[in-house]
Amino acid sequence: MTGRAIDAISGADYVIGNDSYLAPLESLLAGKQVIRSSMGKEVERATTAIDLAQSHKVAIVSGGDAGVYGMAGIVLEVLEHSGTTIPVEVVPGVTAANAGASLVGSPLSGDFATISLSDLLTPLEVIEKRLDAVFSIGIPVVIWTATDEDDLSRCERFLREHSRHVETVHDDGFTLVEGCDPSGLPVVLTYPGPDELARDRVISRVYEW
Repeated sequence: MTGRAIDAISGADYVIGNDSYLAPLESLLAGKQVIRSSMGKEVERATTAIDLAQSHKVAIVSGGDAGVYGMAGIVLEVLEHSGTTIPVEVVPGVTAANAGASLVGSPLSGDFATISLSDLLTPLEVIEKRLDAVFSIGIPVVIWTATDEDDLSRCERFLREHSRHVETVHDDGFTLVEGCDPSGLPVVLTYPGPDELARDRVISRVYEW
């Protein structure tokens, strides 16, 4: 979390967010009105934040960077359609891509691509075309996010189409796919991921490899 993000939360009257994003922020939430929500209620959160912001300071919390697969775009779109005029600041953060890359060196120091596996807004056939395209051009690819074993199998299939050096390991309750992208950059995918499994187990496996 950036210093500006901490200041924004500290100065807010209301803090709104997905419960899983709010949990690590408990030390900053004392004395504030906290509105907890869940996945799938993004528009509802944005609407609530805009309504409250007409008379209060409101911080709507997102994961990583609010502008990267986060809430910023939704809030701005809902605000535009509401006809309301209020000041909005999009506070930059640290994406999981940046944080994860730092654990294995500096794989994103040049061109790279990010692809989301979520089919809530994008059809699966479009996602598969995008994966095929970015795996074929030899740049690092950040994949968001293997939410189940079907997603993991899809990633594994695309890795195997572009590299023979792919290994799938089933170990103590989780599945890990290791391979290389077309440029030879190591790729590690796990299910469950660090949010469901002890992060140090995933990281230690990366360093073993």
